[in-house]
Amino acid sequence: MQNPTFTLSDYAQFCEKASEYSNFFEFANQQIVDRHSGIIVPNQVIKAVLEQNEQEFTNIYQVTMATFFHLRISSNIEKELWRLLEDLGFEIYADGCSVYIKLTNKVRIPDVVLVKINEIVLNEFDQLNNPLLVVEVLSPSTQKTDFNAKLTEYQSIPSLQEYLIVSQNEAKIWQYAR
Repeated sequence: MQNPTFTLSDYAQFCEKASEYSNFFEFANQQIVDRHSGIIVPNQVIKAVLEQNEQEFTNIYQVTMATFFHLRISSNIEKELWRLLEDLGFEIYADGCSVYIKLTNKVRIPDVVLVKINEIVLNEFDQLNNPLLVVEVLSPSTQKTDFNAKLTEYQSIPSLQEYLIVSQNEAKIWQYAR
């Protein structure tokens, strides 16, 4: 049996009601996906969250967390970008900035995002439309998505200048630049 599909509005409501856990989910192929495991969130969990505002989210779903090294790498990249670019009018977001991909109607939450402060463009759901740089730190469960689907999606964003994929298991970075 095929999973029911959801809209961008459903995803936005789900994230709002999942509150502090909203950064753990992306919207892809009309499904709400656990961003650290790549697994589609079960329909019954989504319906419960959408229908019952007062329900404690963690009682019905085990959120997949990033590893310690994943978080360390993301944090170090963010700090270094701040150090280099803080006086040049850029804004850097780590682990929480929703990026909307118009071409595919998907929402991704990269590990690090860079955007020009005075040029930020958001959609109706407060999702960024025009990142300049996107960084993804590889996880074994999402590696295939980072190199395939996300690469294609991010490259479809006209403002994007660079997409970096960073290994957390070896000193290696893949750079895709315009």
